[in-house]
Amino acid sequence: MSVKVPIRTVFDGSTATGLAEYQSGEFIGLTHGGLGASLSIGSAGQVLKVNSGASALEFGNVEAILNIDGMTDGSGITIADGDDFAISDGGTEKKVNASQIATYVGANLSSVTITSLDIDGGTDIGAGLADADLFIVDDGAGGTNRKTAASRIKTYVADVTLTTAAQTNITSLGTLTALQVDNLNINGNTLSSTAGTDLLINPLSGQQIVLDGTIVIDAGVVTGATSITSTAFVGNITGNVTGNTSGTAATVTSAAQTNITSLGTLTALTVDNIAINGTNIGHTSDTDSIAIASDGKVTFTQQIIGTSLDISGDVDIDGTLEADAITVDGTTLAEFISDTTGAMFSSNTETGITATYQDGDNTIDLALAAAQTTITSLLATDIKIGEDDQTKIDFETADEIHFYAANAEQVFVSDGVFGPQTDSDVDLGTNSVRFKDAYIDTITTTGVITSGSNLVIANNGNIGSAGDTDAIAIDSSGNVTASQNLVVTGNFTVNGTTTTVNTTNMKVSDTLIELNTGAGSNANDMGIIMERGSTGDNAIFMFDESADEFTVGTTTATNDATGNISITAGTFTAATLKGNLVVADDGDIGSASATDAMQISSGGIVTFKDDIIIKDGGTIGAASAATAMTISSAGIVTFVDDILIKDGGTIGVASATTAITIASDGVTTFSQKDVHSVGLSVKNGSSSAGFVEFFENSGNGTNKVTLIGPASTADVTLTLGSTTGTVATTDDIAGEATALAIALG
Repeated sequence: MSVKVPIRTVFDGSTATGLAEYQSGEFIGLTHGGLGASLSIGSAGQVLKVNSGASALEFGNVEAILNIDGMTDGSGITIADGDDFAISDGGTEKKVNASQIATYVGANLSSVTITSLDIDGGTDIGAGLADADLFIVDDGAGGTNRKTAASRIKTYVADVTLTTAAQTNITSLGTLTALQVDNLNINGNTLSSTAGTDLLINPLSGQQIVLDGTIVIDAGVVTGATSITSTAFVGNITGNVTGNTSGTAATVTSAAQTNITSLGTLTALTVDNIAINGTNIGHTSDTDSIAIASDGKVTFTQQIIGTSLDISGDVDIDGTLEADAITVDGTTLAEFISDTTGAMFSSNTETGITATYQDGDNTIDLALAAAQTTITSLLATDIKIGEDDQTKIDFETADEIHFYAANAEQVFVSDGVFGPQTDSDVDLGTNSVRFKDAYIDTITTTGVITSGSNLVIANNGNIGSAGDTDAIAIDSSGNVTASQNLVVTGNFTVNGTTTTVNTTNMKVSDTLIELNTGAGSNANDMGIIMERGSTGDNAIFMFDESADEFTVGTTTATNDATGNISITAGTFTAATLKGNLVVADDGDIGSASATDAMQISSGGIVTFKDDIIIKDGGTIGAASAATAMTISSAGIVTFVDDILIKDGGTIGVASATTAITIASDGVTTFSQKDVHSVGLSVKNGSSSAGFVEFFENSGNGTNKVTLIGPASTADVTLTLGSTTGTVATTDDIAGEATALAIALG
């Protein structure tokens, strides 16, 4: 297959003089206007397109070309299951809907990596975790994601082994078979040390070690043990020793040595702290406590303590006799004393106390009477008096008395102070039960003072603060003087007849001031009176109730005046007045030097005393049409709308008020000669010629001469003579009409 150059054929009429012949597979190149390829017809649906080398044309399948940037913006729509999307199915362009994409995404979510999850962008649960809440886990770390409930996590965490030494949040444990704490091991009934060192038990300072509830070890001293068995004792042993003892000590310190049956003659013998030396027996600290004379008499230099002492003779004891049990004539000394003492109390001659001897148990019952009239003092350190330890009077601190109730200290008394124990805690009285009178020099409070009745201070007394004690002064007549600023945040009501505000300038923050408030009806003039002193009558701005109008002027009245106030109208100056301005019938409006420049009669006729002059180009109008009338610098008056006056109304000047009269049918009558400095134009609408009527001055006044303009559109000029005479006209210039004489004035 090769490219060929076409042969130019020349036609002679309809017969070709040249011929181009092509063999199978040959074609004409693009540069010569050919297809650039040898083509056969394509398959159904194919199109002719440029080949991949951009050198020729060929048939091929239609490729979908989507211009996404040129499409209509759909960012504001909500994707529905039925919406379609374009997709290449193995190189073949097809469409799928949104529901198919949702199914594919849902089926492949398990392959989403954990880094693709935006946890920070999720919505907070807003509540505590529950057992049914679900989590995602990697099952066995094998890459398979599965769900698990929070209850399983709780079970797993409960079975873990804690490796951190300090677990401050654990407050209880179950039953343990063994426990290792550092080098200390607890197993069953055995407490041991695993460090290979001594097991140390160190109680807190001032505390003891108690074994079996009775054996006490305190600072190395063991008490309460009935027997101690050991193969080797170290230190002194106090008490009886049962068993054999052995050792190399030269001195036997134990009191009982049952295996020693005999001793030789000793010059001295010391058994523990007992020393025998010659004729003396004693303690190592007092070796002659017992002295035995040659005649056998025994002398005790210290007291005798024994289990029994039988003396048949008299006993002369210069010191103190101490015995565990003494009998008197066969009666124990305790019983003897009890009977003797009981007999003494049984007489019951005491005041305020009843004594009863109980011989059965040798006790004396003492019952105090409710009223103790003979007790004149109870003096003791830290004494308490009360119902119980929760409700009492306690003298626990020197020079102070403390009062308790409800197991809490309420008030105390110290030198010069009667006060509560806790700040702002104790009330002085209650809402239903109050103190009568309180005589107090000074009251200092940080809270609100509430009085259920009158609050009375001394005549000419003051009420104030720490920094200004006389801010409010009340004299004996009840007059109140405030020496500082008075701020009233609520309503301020004065029921008196006169109120004086003595200030240089008064400022009122309220936007409205209401006078005569609360009145059902009113017959008094209301306003503001300004005192002028010797300068002149008082100035007043008031509402005249009888005239139902506002008035400004001067008056001799003061603030206690009622009813109709006599007032002399004064001058009111304002830059702008809005709304209607009404003056009295035949009243004047003017300036200081021309008060009657404008007068308005009872009929509403306005009379100007002199010219009305406005600025060049100035306007006269109303609020909604400010330029209703404009007067130019040349004096031309322009009205933007109609000029209307009443039926039969007149327009004139001061000396000729009816110069112009306009009847109800619009006929205008001029009472004076009209002077037109620039001429007079008369028109009769757009369909007929204008005319002028001249009425006779005698007879019935109805006859007239009418001067009618021509019907022709061409201009016609009528020129009058320069001297007195008549003007003759005819109804037809070419005919012979009767002359009409017009007298020209």
